[in-house]
Amino acid sequence: MNSRSFRLESLEPRQLLAGDVCLASDPVERIGADQPPPPVAGMIAPAGLSAVADTPPSVLGGATNQLPFILPVFGTDLLAEDGNLVAAVRNDALSGVVEDAQAPATLHLFNRQDDNSLAEAVAIDLQFSPANVILTDQLVIAIGPSPRGDSTGATDLQTVLLVVSRDDFADRSTVRLDGGLAGVAHRDDRLFVSTSQPLNVPPQPFLPPPVRVTVYDVDGDSISPIAAGQLAHPVTDNMVVGDDLLVVEQMIQTETSDENGPAGVTGLSYTPDESPHFLVRYRIVDDSIVKIASLQLTADSDLQAEISEDGQTAVVFGQHQRLLFPAVVDGPQAGFSVALIDLSDDQPQRFQSVPVATRNSQVKVEIGEHAVVVADGRNSLLVVDTDPSIDIDAESRVTRIELPGIPNQTFPGITDVTELTPDRYAIVRQSYTTRFDGDAAVEHREAELLTLSLEDHSIVTDDIPSNAALAIFSPSSSVPTLVRLGPEQIAHQAKQIVVGDIDDSGHFHQRATIELSHVLEIDVDENRLLLRHIDQLTEYRWDDLDHTIVTPLGEPLPAPNAVDDVFRRNSDARDRYLDVLENDHVVNALGDARIAELIDAPAGVQIATGGNVLRLTDEALGSEGTFEFQYVLQQGSRRATATVTLTLYRFDDADVRRAVQQIVAQTAEDLGVGESEVRVSSQRRFTDVPMPIHHSDRIENPLGGQFGVVVDVAVGDQLYRYAANFEGDVAQLSSRQLDQVMQLGLKATDAEGHTIESIRTGDEFFLEVTARDLREFGFGVFAVAFDLPLPVNQLEATGEVVLLGKFDDFGDPVTASGIDEFHALEALIEHPGSEPQAVVRFGVRAIAGGEVTLRLDPAESRGAELLLRGRDDEVSPLEVIFGSLTIDIDGIQPTDTDASGAVTPSDALRVINFLGIYGAVDVDDLPALADAAEAEDTERQLRSMQRLDTNADGLISARDALNVINDLARLFRNEDDAAEVESDATMGSVDAALASDFLAGDFLSDDDDERFPALG
Repeated sequence: MNSRSFRLESLEPRQLLAGDVCLASDPVERIGADQPPPPVAGMIAPAGLSAVADTPPSVLGGATNQLPFILPVFGTDLLAEDGNLVAAVRNDALSGVVEDAQAPATLHLFNRQDDNSLAEAVAIDLQFSPANVILTDQLVIAIGPSPRGDSTGATDLQTVLLVVSRDDFADRSTVRLDGGLAGVAHRDDRLFVSTSQPLNVPPQPFLPPPVRVTVYDVDGDSISPIAAGQLAHPVTDNMVVGDDLLVVEQMIQTETSDENGPAGVTGLSYTPDESPHFLVRYRIVDDSIVKIASLQLTADSDLQAEISEDGQTAVVFGQHQRLLFPAVVDGPQAGFSVALIDLSDDQPQRFQSVPVATRNSQVKVEIGEHAVVVADGRNSLLVVDTDPSIDIDAESRVTRIELPGIPNQTFPGITDVTELTPDRYAIVRQSYTTRFDGDAAVEHREAELLTLSLEDHSIVTDDIPSNAALAIFSPSSSVPTLVRLGPEQIAHQAKQIVVGDIDDSGHFHQRATIELSHVLEIDVDENRLLLRHIDQLTEYRWDDLDHTIVTPLGEPLPAPNAVDDVFRRNSDARDRYLDVLENDHVVNALGDARIAELIDAPAGVQIATGGNVLRLTDEALGSEGTFEFQYVLQQGSRRATATVTLTLYRFDDADVRRAVQQIVAQTAEDLGVGESEVRVSSQRRFTDVPMPIHHSDRIENPLGGQFGVVVDVAVGDQLYRYAANFEGDVAQLSSRQLDQVMQLGLKATDAEGHTIESIRTGDEFFLEVTARDLREFGFGVFAVAFDLPLPVNQLEATGEVVLLGKFDDFGDPVTASGIDEFHALEALIEHPGSEPQAVVRFGVRAIAGGEVTLRLDPAESRGAELLLRGRDDEVSPLEVIFGSLTIDIDGIQPTDTDASGAVTPSDALRVINFLGIYGAVDVDDLPALADAAEAEDTERQLRSMQRLDTNADGLISARDALNVINDLARLFRNEDDAAEVESDATMGSVDAALASDFLAGDFLSDDDDERFPALG
């Protein structure tokens, strides 16, 4: 979309008295080929949509001229229509199928027929990379850069203009300019071509190199040069006013390097803040470009400027308090300003400067005919009235509008501001939220179109598709305004363009939705929407959007070739994605190849966001078997189909146990010992990813690449490592002498690390883990990994984790049942030797009395390694002494169900009576039973019931009664140490009798059939 020009009446002379005029020291300075200008730099950022080019950016030499509305990356102004002639360029360099002898691009010219179809008149091969196509009344001009070589083989860039007569397409001429193309502007009957020039001096910091501007007269049947000269900035359409060029540029300030030095010797200032910006007026005089005058601006960065169509006034927006690291600040503080400038005389004069305080140093700005609208943050607008006929103070020109917030808005807020009419603006606002479906992040987008009325600053909101660009018709214009969906970096993500109308109230009414598949350029006029693809033009007439006119742009690209795929996935696999396109053959590198649809796909197989891979949901991973289905590959308008064969399988605990048992049997066979002599350590499961080809000891695993387990086993004083797959294959990986090389200790401490001697119910304390290198000349422990189960009916974790020394942990190990898969490493430079190393403290709370024995266990997850400094291989858990700790908690024991202070047979009877009345009951369901119980103190009855869950597994069952019985048996044994054999017999008889009576129901006497409160 071309940059908008607007008309403003000249500022009245009486108002200009307030202007701060900065006269140029040399009001007329000729800039010609033989007189280079002083070092200058230009910066102008026209409002509107940014565009990038079919030609790679490096070839364009940093062009910043305003180009049409482009969606995908690498599209530029290569589509134009004038009268009955349509010009479009096919850039075969993008297709990926260009042969060396083939021209990189082709210019196609079409004649429009009475039925609006396009008939090709001629196709012209271009031996350069075009960036612009311009139609005048009598000419077609294609412009672009081209490399040029010499006899030595060295190459540099030149800019080529191919000129074709509209009366005779065979009448062609070529113009060549030194330097790469930097910008093109076409205003009235003049063509401005800016080319980058090689520097004869080192480049100045912060300043781009100057460009050479050549001006052509294109009014007749040929082009003729008018003038040329160097400027600091490529010329854009909105810089041209008749014979004048109005440029915002930065000038380096010079100063004498040494006051005692030779006269005329200067030093350059390289700090941007010390090199102010100027609005400079240039004029075409004879065959040169002449500098007339300049006005210093208060802003010094991020400048945007708009010149009125009659060239009498200008508005410049910029920042004058630039932050090195832009971020939201507390309150409106970031410094911007809007300068209202009168251009009616040769010397620009400042009428008024309006300070704009924003909350954010990164803003989005649209300079309109009557106002400057600034998107400040996610949900706020600033409106600056630029009407010069209103003589008001600067502060009164600024109005802040707070927009209603979006619930759960995460990013990015306002993404675009566009002027629809002089008094109405379109604001696009988006919100992104992310949720996780299994291991995959699912992004949800919402978008709104807000229309702002300058008359009363009212806001009207309508929902719009989040992945769509907009073509908006306003009541006062027959040509729609194109509105992008957001920032330049995501503009190419648009999947469709929504056509609609803004009514007088500001509401948006949708007419149609048009898919954007493989679109390089969008062009609109009062009659139609025209889309340029690599190999075709697609046209929609505004009065018949359901009808599509497709015109070939040269020979169609070859269809993509989809290749069949075979995938095998474990249902426990972390990899949920199937890259079915990886082996397909596509015809270009634009990245638009996608999966259009699936045919006969099993449940849970979906096209992932982005359309380039398939995703397996939990539904798919929960199934097993072999499935065959098809996918449709689409690239542009072409489609191809391929077949996918997907096998889903899973490995459960039984598979793992069988593999471990096979390792035990193979070890016994290899060593000639009994299986009972084989001690098994922790196992490494590879059920979601295959086993590695090499392990940490660098020994090759012949079963690598397969699913299975890796287990360390010990026989006598030897340690062995084995691998087994789930097909019955077993391989020995390594063997070595078994030594105890590491110790993990456990103790109870207070918050300061002091060992505690006594613990009561309700006390909070810490379990501290220490590590020690047991080697004779050890360097210390580098990494630890362990589990620490807690008896949940006596201890509960508080969640507090205190890392000690220099240990850093990974993950979140605290669970309801204790510490699971804790692993940490110590980032200490000096080795700690064989001294004990404090690792971590875990906060716990005593919730029931009795004796508690805690034991550290090996961790089994992959990556949870035991490592020693100075030793490269992983330490086997069999080489580690995992410490234990026994503590006595003063308080009611879990098996004391009536809280009497002693465990008696009546505690088991209470559980059994409860089961006889209610059966097995979840603890979470007890409140309903307590409410129904015939008792005044419901809370007391609930606590009484909860104590019946003696093993804290969340279920009151026969296991809880057996837990009490076993506790009683242990008590009987301890009370009769002198008669151990007899005590054991008594314990056995008690166990057997109680269990037999319970199963027979003899414990349930007639007196036990009352409601549960009687059990208290």
